[in-house]
Amino acid sequence: MADMRAFQDAVTSWATGGPDRPARDLAEILGVRTAVLLEGLSDLAAVEALAARRDRDLAAEGVCVVPMGGAMNVGRYAGLLGPPGLGLRLTGLCDEGEQGFYERGLTRAQAPLQDIYVCTADLEDELIRALGTTGVEEILRAEGDFRAWQTFQRQPAQHGRPRHQQVRRFLGTEKGRKIRYGRLLVEAPRTRPDTGPARRPPREPVRAWTDCRFERARQQTSAGLTTWSAIVVDQAEACRRVVTRKRCRTAGVGSCTVKRGSPSACRISSLCQNCSCSARQSLTVV
Repeated sequence: MADMRAFQDAVTSWATGGPDRPARDLAEILGVRTAVLLEGLSDLAAVEALAARRDRDLAAEGVCVVPMGGAMNVGRYAGLLGPPGLGLRLTGLCDEGEQGFYERGLTRAQAPLQDIYVCTADLEDELIRALGTTGVEEILRAEGDFRAWQTFQRQPAQHGRPRHQQVRRFLGTEKGRKIRYGRLLVEAPRTRPDTGPARRPPREPVRAWTDCRFERARQQTSAGLTTWSAIVVDQAEACRRVVTRKRCRTAGVGSCTVKRGSPSACRISSLCQNCSCSARQSLTVV
């Protein structure tokens, strides 16, 4: 009897140059309707553990969780599994620093972006924040890694770093540790987080990033809480990001005048020279 793991293997083989027929046949036999695109095996372990914890049978629901071996492969997998290939619904999870790869890859595959969720830093960071460092240390103790954790904390490079950042780094210092703890952190009972800076809402859809940012700017300006010059600097930061991604999603915030040679004018001139967003269109330099 074919199972979803066989479909995962067939997709991986197809993505690395193998034949497409095994994946197509298994998709039809198993009734696969949705593919969850993940960066690696640690994410796979966490998602499968979460599904088991919530009594979700992903295979029975026609859902296949696909580890791609890195975010840079998302364009290849989206093309094979999305509209140009098997026509599956695509969803996924990515690290904050990798969202540009997902956005470009899914756009090329003509797949919607709204079901891709972005972790604050990465999935391990999300789980550490959910448990709190005390809760994570209890798991380290139970797994026999507490002494190694204490030795790691004494390294000069870790002095002065926030505890949750130390924990996150520790999980990546040994091969296979992130995979093992991806499952263990999900299975652990939740406690109130006891560390880490105030966080922004997690898993923000990629395509809503700039719209939300400038909507807040418009509201603040209307209420007299900020000035156009502050928004210009903020919009320049957004333009830096979209130019890097060769895409522009900024929303209009009105016109602005800045003095020639000022930091704001220089910054926008250099950052927006290849961007057709509203920051460039509405900016007047005097």
